[in-house]
Amino acid sequence: MGSSAHWAEAWAKRNVIVETDEDVWNLYRYPNLKDSDVVFRSKRATGVILRGARGFTLIELAIVLVLVGVTIGVTGAGMSTYNQKVAAQHAAQLFVRDLSLARAYAVRGREPVVIRFSESSRWYSISSMTTGRELLRRRFNVEADIGLEAIDLETPGDTVFFNSRGILSGLGGQLGTATFSTAGSTYAVSFNIMGASKVEQL
Repeated sequence: MGSSAHWAEAWAKRNVIVETDEDVWNLYRYPNLKDSDVVFRSKRATGVILRGARGFTLIELAIVLVLVGVTIGVTGAGMSTYNQKVAAQHAAQLFVRDLSLARAYAVRGREPVVIRFSESSRWYSISSMTTGRELLRRRFNVEADIGLEAIDLETPGDTVFFNSRGILSGLGGQLGTATFSTAGSTYAVSFNIMGASKVEQL
């Protein structure tokens, strides 16, 4: 189309004629041109524009979709492992709270309370020894809110008792331990005869 001066004048009038490769590159220097402002007089110039403005091919789109799928898969697997580890910690912290609730119920109600573990079915319960009424039950199997691979109360008979004064018996020693495990992560709750406890990762 000619010199830069001619281009500037044509751009100002919105009447641009594209004939050479130089004209094609000048299009990028002058923004805000509409299709109606440009006239192509060279098939070669038109081809350069079309090649520069082509869309994505199916292969390119497929590669992008595969990369997105792999990223989501890796992220999802990492989140799943993290959630399982957090589940074991959450279950241990929940047992600490329930231990305190059981002791408080025994002292306030002046009646003994039993904490019983079922390791094969992965649940534990807290019940009144006087009336036999079950106060609560926590499930950790596939149907539970917190899914674990294993729970274990390391005491004789998988059972401990709070008497009406809030003192634990059935520990088989000065300390009792309950463990909660999943996905290679295990958290232990150690507690004494007064129900004082702490959580630690094994």
